[in-house]
Amino acid sequence: MSTYHEKKFDWSSFIIGILMTGVALFSFRTPITNLAAIVIVFAFSAIVKGIIQLIGHSQLKHFTYYQSKRLVFLGVINIIIGIFLLFNMTSSIVALPFVFSIWFIIESVGELLLASIYRDISKSYFWLMIISSALSIILGFILLSEPLIAALSISWLVGTYFLIAGILYIVRSF
Repeated sequence: MSTYHEKKFDWSSFIIGILMTGVALFSFRTPITNLAAIVIVFAFSAIVKGIIQLIGHSQLKHFTYYQSKRLVFLGVINIIIGIFLLFNMTSSIVALPFVFSIWFIIESVGELLLASIYRDISKSYFWLMIISSALSIILGFILLSEPLIAALSISWLVGTYFLIAGILYIVRSF
């Protein structure tokens, strides 16, 4: 039996959503000149998101009594990816299509696995998570299978992913 708790506004999800939507708009605006900026913003976003996921693990456990090792795993992975990107700028730009594709896939599979938590709470949010995660997994595999094309269009692909994820986080915050 699940216990209903009054939902409060989730500032952490809202902030992540705004950051991700901002990255998306920046990517669409200047696709040629922003690869280094994307790496830096992406690195900080990954680190902040990882920290919030680690903090969110204890909140999730407190409110739902659901103990998710996946959330801890995703938080640690995000922090590691963020640190790697920050301190290896040249390598990060070269590896950008691969790093993003693997991160998109891992993150989206993680969201897909966490979607079951929301099935009883909100059917519409549950399906939004399923659909957006599936689209993000497809985007990740496109990046992985076509690195040259991905490198040429990385700003648009990254913008699309961040827009999808940003909208999802903003919706989650309410």
